[in-house]
Amino acid sequence: MRHGDGELTMCKYCENGKTLYQKSRYGGRLYINTFGKARTLEVELKRCPPFADCCMKDIPISVVFLIKYCPECGRKLERQEV
Repeated sequence: MRHGDGELTMCKYCENGKTLYQKSRYGGRLYINTFGKARTLEVELKRCPPFADCCMKDIPISVVFLIKYCPECGRKLERQEV
């Protein structure tokens, strides 16, 4: 989001804390989160689709990526003091 002077402002995803960014219809979720002073993009998935016959069906997998820019508004994410 830009003001008239061209400066980017914070959106709800730029703030600290875990925020749901997107989710899929098969239970996958994408979060913007904080890890220490860094901002991260966290992907949380189920091991098996809901219709599969799988013994690990309800065990989630999480993968985390460090990010420098907000995927929603493009603002550079500053390192926050914790």
